[in-house]
Amino acid sequence: MLRISCLRINTNETIRGNAGDILETEKREKLKDHIIKKIQGLKEDIKSYQVLTRPVAPDNAIGRLTRMEAINSKSINEATQNKAKQTLSKMERTLIKDTVVAISS
Repeated sequence: MLRISCLRINTNETIRGNAGDILETEKREKLKDHIIKKIQGLKEDIKSYQVLTRPVAPDNAIGRLTRMEAINSKSINEATQNKAKQTLSKMERTLIKDTVVAISS
């Protein structure tokens, strides 16, 4: 099973460094690159979840319990896929907000 890590960034607050200074452009760019990499990874994860969440076809070759396990696994993968989509949406909004803030500054 794939794991998704979440990066939380509050764009409403001023980002400050260790000494209390506003985060330099270089660090801001590193953060932006990190977010872009996470977004790319989430998009790949979502594609793999789409494969895992296909409908479970009734098949005589598998037993009732095995089919029930497959249905349960499918629902877990659907929930994980939905969470990945939400995280992707939040990260894309964060990236857009950061870009707008940087342009207006």
